[in-house]
Order: sequence, then C-alpha cells, then structure tokens
Amino acid sequence: MIDSKQTLVADLLRLAMKGLAFLIICLGIYLLLLFTLTHIKVTGNPLIYRASQGLVPKGGFTYARFKDYDPKVKYDILAFGSSRVNRGINPRVFEDAGYTIYNLGTDNQTPVNTELLVKQYVKPGHCKLVIMDVYDKIFSRSSLESAADLIQNLNDDKLAFRMTVANMDFRTINLLGIRMMLKNTSPNFMGDTKLYKGYRFKADEKNDFSGDKYIYKTNKKNLQEFEAAIKYLQSINVAVLVVCQPMPHYNINNDNQKKLLDDLQPILAATNTQLHDFSNDTTIVALEDFADESHLTMHGAELYSQYLIDNLVSKMIQPE
Repeated sequence: MIDSKQTLVADLLRLAMKGLAFLIICLGIYLLLLFTLTHIKVTGNPLIYRASQGLVPKGGFTYARFKDYDPKVKYDILAFGSSRVNRGINPRVFEDAGYTIYNLGTDNQTPVNTELLVKQYVKPGHCKLVIMDVYDKIFSRSSLESAADLIQNLNDDKLAFRMTVANMDFRTINLLGIRMMLKNTSPNFMGDTKLYKGYRFKADEKNDFSGDKYIYKTNKKNLQEFEAAIKYLQSINVAVLVVCQPMPHYNINNDNQKKLLDDLQPILAATNTQLHDFSNDTTIVALEDFADESHLTMHGAELYSQYLIDNLVSKMIQPE
C-alpha cells in the first residue's frame, strides 16, 4: 500500500515537472517571438503591430503626458478622468489664479484606471486637491481600452504591471511584454499638438454633434473603484472635487447621465462626497463653445476652468 502511494506521488511529481517544463518552453518561445517581432521594423515601426490586431503603439499624448510629469513636484491640484478632462481643464487658467496643477486625464480613462493612477501619483504632502470628472460612458465601458494605452505609455513599470493585473487580458499581457521589449526605444509617433501640463486643447472646433445610440449599463467594477479612489484620498487628507462638466448637447433626450447618478448616490452618501453636476448647465459655457457633445473647445475650457476656480476650488484650497 505504501509503495503504491509513493509511486502515485512520484508519478504526480513527474507530471508536474513535465507540465512546468512545457510552460517554460512555451514562455521561452513566446518571449523569443515577441523579441523578434518588436525588433524587426517595417516602414519604421515594429512588425508586432502588423502581426497582431488591437495593440496600442508607444507614443502619442498619453506618452507625452506622463513623460513630462515629475512625481517629485508638489502640485496644488491634480486632475483625473477621460478626454473631457485633458481637453476641458486648462492649467494656464489655474496658474493665472495662483494654483499649480497637472492634468492626468487620459482618453477613455475609466474609474478602474483612475483608482490606480490616483494611488500612484497622489501622495500626502504633494497634492492638496484632486479633481475627478464623472461621465456615464466612462463608467459604463470596460477599462481595457484605456488600460492598453496606459500600459504602453506610463512612466512607471510597476504601475504598468498593476494596470495589466487589474485588466487581465491577453492583449494587456502582450502590451506589457511589448513595453518591456521597447523600453529604451523612441516612441512610434507623437501627438499633433504640444501638451501643456497634460492639457490638450481641442483644435477641432467644427461643432460636430452627430450623437449615437449608446445606452448606459451599470458596471459594478467601475463603481467600486470610484469609491476606492475617494476613500484613498480621504485617508491621506487630500480634498476631492467630483464634477461632471457641462454637456447639454449630449444630454438632449438622453437619460444615461441620470442612470449613472442613480448608481453613484449610494457611494456619494457613504463617503460624504458631493457631486457637482453641470451636465445640463447652459450658463457656464456657451453652446457654440463645444467641439462635440462631450468636449469643449479651447475657449470653452477656459470658461469652465475659470468657473471651477471661482465657485469651487477657491473655497476648498488656497494657492501657496
């Protein structure tokens, strides 16, 4: 009986060792293939981007935004959220009022992404106030698209790894591998305009209000991470300003934002946080100062930024 048990254990160990060897061989083949595809270039770009669909190249506005950000600098304000933030909150307006600010809004940034960014970049004594923009599309969608962009372009390898784990998907694993293979290379492309403290002005001012048939759906993970970000900021005594910037064109015959607000109410109540919802407000920014349903023009961003300073920020913190 003892011999049969020992034989079984030995067989299981051999099977486990064979399985481990197989995994190591597969990993080696994967890394070799990844190395080859990232170091062979076609028309100046790594072949990997042609060999696999859905990969985000290194470069663009997210790359520039985080490359220029210095975590050692103390800022009065850090701003987080989607492209509505990086095109809607203008640091120059805040600086004219005496505030130091950096805009860390990235395209399609969801609360899952925001929570990781907030915990990485908001440290006690280095920031007084965090501005977070809430928007139903961002709360409804998967964080994968934003994570793919961030994994490739963040300025911190550990944060890129955490972003990969939080959005575990074969594409994000590929992007983390590509990031490490291309770590010391120049970006594949740069944005068509230069950022200022992370802010990207909306150059296209053709007022395009085409709309879509998107319907809001509750995403519990995004709601949980939104609450986690607020609780983290409260735990380190950093003030948080939760806003929804004006978007009256988008809200016409649209109850998506109302559905989001219904989902947010328990979180806001539990954290004793106020949401300043300007989504239907037509007094802060003129209707012609919208580039599309969700984004402000450069002039619109100046008006909105000044409104935040005069009516909210100046009552929460004072510049140095």
